[in-house]
Amino acid sequence: MALTLLPKAFQRTRKVAPTGATGDFTPVLYAIGIRRVLTVFCLMFTIVYFETAVTNNWLYVFEEFRNAPHILSAISALFYAIALFGGGVFKRQSRVRRMFFCFALAVPLLRIAEMAFFPSEPLSRFAEQLFGLEQADDVYMSLSTCLSFVCLSLGALLRQQWSFVAYVLTLMGTFVPSISLIAYVYNTGAAGGVAISTAVVINLLGLTQLLVFVRAPFLRHIFAGSEWGNFVRRQLAFVSVGVLILGAVTRIFFPTSSHAPEVLTAGTVWFFVLFVLITGPRYERTDHARRMLERELERQARIDPLTGLLNRRAVRSLVQSDRDRCGEAPEGVGIILADIDHFKRVNDTAGHEAGDAVLCNVAKVLRANVRGADILARWGGEEFLLLLPGADLHQTVKIAEALRTAVETSVVWTEGDKVHPITLSLGVSMFASDGAHSLEQAIQMADTALYAAKEHGRNRVEENADEAERLIAPHDMTSAARPV
Repeated sequence: MALTLLPKAFQRTRKVAPTGATGDFTPVLYAIGIRRVLTVFCLMFTIVYFETAVTNNWLYVFEEFRNAPHILSAISALFYAIALFGGGVFKRQSRVRRMFFCFALAVPLLRIAEMAFFPSEPLSRFAEQLFGLEQADDVYMSLSTCLSFVCLSLGALLRQQWSFVAYVLTLMGTFVPSISLIAYVYNTGAAGGVAISTAVVINLLGLTQLLVFVRAPFLRHIFAGSEWGNFVRRQLAFVSVGVLILGAVTRIFFPTSSHAPEVLTAGTVWFFVLFVLITGPRYERTDHARRMLERELERQARIDPLTGLLNRRAVRSLVQSDRDRCGEAPEGVGIILADIDHFKRVNDTAGHEAGDAVLCNVAKVLRANVRGADILARWGGEEFLLLLPGADLHQTVKIAEALRTAVETSVVWTEGDKVHPITLSLGVSMFASDGAHSLEQAIQMADTALYAAKEHGRNRVEENADEAERLIAPHDMTSAARPV
């Protein structure tokens, strides 16, 4: 039902939107639908407002204030309402619409010039004679009303070129009328020199025009489909409606009481206390959900989803930001780079699910055989990286050999009825804080040693040539044309 009130272009956009994306546009859709309704209502209300000014037959709700609108205010409002009725959020302004906005702008500008230079007020007298009116001297288009219509009209005319400036001008146009409306509701008399009927009309026109900006980036936080957007909209509604209700209650139950100011002050204080008590927990829940989401996203960015180990990005982050733990350790860091032998054969023969199972099992064995201070990561593909803070070269080689043995005796894969053990080739290097190589270069040296281990038969540990010129525990001396 609400969708039928929306522009056809937006209806088509919603139909072709990806699954799950339409929910993000729901507040915008409702705002556009509300604006369509408001344009019709504003035009009807403005026509009645214009008829009130022409006939001096005040509406019952305004009879109490004896503050009728001036004919010039009614003319400006009618021009503006007609221009609003002919447009939408997606359409560019036509020449006819811009012409009506210019008419709505011209009338208050002429009135300002009249007040400044023509004490006899020829424009006001001409408008009254044109419609056969004899309005009282205290019924006139005030400067506040003129400035409000100037701001609203300029905001409408500048919307396509400078949307933010137009938005600010529209807000400025409703500022004084909104104060006048609140003053009438609180029974404090006229404020700002704006008649109550004029204040109602200008606020309605301004609200309708403000809803044109629902797609603007600077209002995205208000019309977002997220929980935060819902929170902001509830706050705006609670404050706007609550202030009016508080004033109406004060006006009804304490119309002439000498204690009305005290009651109003106490009511305002309790209103905002209640507001904080209601919205505070909601804000905390929203912010807590945001923090948890940020932590989860950060964890997912650092963790390999298959093996549960740190990924390459997390290791690089540790290398850059955790120098106290690794890079600046005076005793240095042992580096082991391990690669699963013949892993492509596992994938090609047994399938990728079997390959994933091998990766997970190898990661499990490696995790079970390293120290708590060691850093274990999936470096990419079938490669694993270990950083051993405080380990010297001999200890690093010993740990690498223990890891090779643990994997060879614990992890297998099946090819039909045959069971094949999984083996590792490992390259070892060292990083010392007072050495000539950076930690990144030391990892590259371990990669070079790993490549040498592949070339010399796999299932072995080899140190970097710059560290030592010896092989540790050769196994499976079968050579291969190219390491895998």
